Amino acid sequence: MTSLRARMGARVQLDGHTFALQEVLERDGLLILRAVDRPRALQADQHGDPRRHAPEWRELPLIDAVTGESSSIARHLAAQPLD
Repeated sequence: MTSLRARMGARVQLDGHTFALQEVLERDGLLILRAVDRPRALQADQHGDPRRHAPEWRELPLIDAVTGESSSIARHLAAQPLD
């Protein structure tokens, strides 16, 4: 996971859009990705009222549930060169 942490901000294509690696949550087994080429979405506050525009986020698993190995997105990000 250290290799993924060193790649914060690395970009990956997902569902036809570009996302940047924002965080690696090892304990939860998640990669947090932030959309960089999509318009900001209207985000509701704790009462459900729309209050601000925020980027789209995706939470993806670090480990593939079927194979038990690193997910394809985690492998792709880990293979990218460091800046």
